[in-house]
Amino acid sequence: MNKKGGNTLIVFKKDIFMIKTLIFIGIIASTIMYMGDLFLYYSKEEYDKSITYHSLNKIMSSISTYRIMSAVSKTRIRIGALSGVLAGFLGAVASFHIYYLMDAKYQVLGLIISLIWMFSFVVGGTFHSHWFYFSLMKDLNEKTFKVIEGFVEILRKITYISYTIANALLFIVILFQMIKIPIYMLVVTPAVLFYLLLILRKLPQPYYLMIVGGWGNIPFIIYYAVLFFVV
Repeated sequence: MNKKGGNTLIVFKKDIFMIKTLIFIGIIASTIMYMGDLFLYYSKEEYDKSITYHSLNKIMSSISTYRIMSAVSKTRIRIGALSGVLAGFLGAVASFHIYYLMDAKYQVLGLIISLIWMFSFVVGGTFHSHWFYFSLMKDLNEKTFKVIEGFVEILRKITYISYTIANALLFIVILFQMIKIPIYMLVVTPAVLFYLLLILRKLPQPYYLMIVGGWGNIPFIIYYAVLFFVV
């Protein structure tokens, strides 16, 4: 077994392989989702950070992610969009590392958090896959664009709310040591890492789209990668 930190982290050998497998799957899922972002809209050209995504004319007359997507190959866009489906499934599986790492007396709470994480990844993967339609912007009229944007916005809000709840709960159980994860792991939880966006938004191109454009997934890569060596 491994022992870490102030509160002893105990993971029995018979469980460690399964837990590390789930965590490794989490690394793969988050990386696939991040690569999907790059396939969808990464570009080295200048990018208009001030664009608001509520007018088709404004979007297509400025250098936005939607305009970038409309200019790249449909094969690239399909790969980027479909990566969300695979990543969502793998992320859902990986979510159960929380359940198996919870202290025995809190495993019901661990199951609830794992299920919320699972739901977040499923909806997040669905949201990601629907970005394919934004590559068709130049062929759409304003009315059709509004319909697509409205539906995808619903998926975005559900994803954001569920991720926020799941990440907050994970932060809490680590803080109060209800889970077999050392307290210093708080600094690499997605709930904390997301706030780096306040600094990262100042990055110039091409690093802006490379880092900020994928920051919904990079914190999960960091969290899972560090956790893999901790447990």
